[in-house]
Amino acid sequence: MDGKNLIGIVEEVQNHTSRVKLLTNPNTNLSVKINDAYGILKTNKEKECWIEDFSKNITVMKEQEVLTSGITEIPGNILIGTVDKIEMSDLGTIQRIKIKLNSDFQNLNYISILKKENIE
Repeated sequence: MDGKNLIGIVEEVQNHTSRVKLLTNPNTNLSVKINDAYGILKTNKEKECWIEDFSKNITVMKEQEVLTSGITEIPGNILIGTVDKIEMSDLGTIQRIKIKLNSDFQNLNYISILKKENIE
C-alpha cells in the first residue's frame, strides 16, 4: 500500500526483502467490488486495468470507487482506484469497466505491507 491505496500483492518473502507484483503487471488478477457488485480486475499489456464481464444490471458511474472485495486472502475495502470508462459488449449483455488507479507508480518512495492475521 502507498498509504491508503493498494499497489500490489506480495509474491515472495526473503529475510530482508520481498517481491511485490504491482497492479500494473499484466499478469494481475484481483477480486474487486464496486458498491456490492464483484468482478475481477485484470491488467493488459498497456498496463491498463479493466474489470471484464461486469453485469449490465449493475449501475456503474464514472469516478465510483473500486475496492478490494475481501473474498480472497487480501482484506476487503482497500481503495484501488476509480471508474474511468464504461463500455457495453457488442450484444449489450455485459459491461467492461476501465479503472484509473489512485497510486502514482512512478513516485513510490515508501510503502506499507499488510499482514494477514492467522485465525484459529
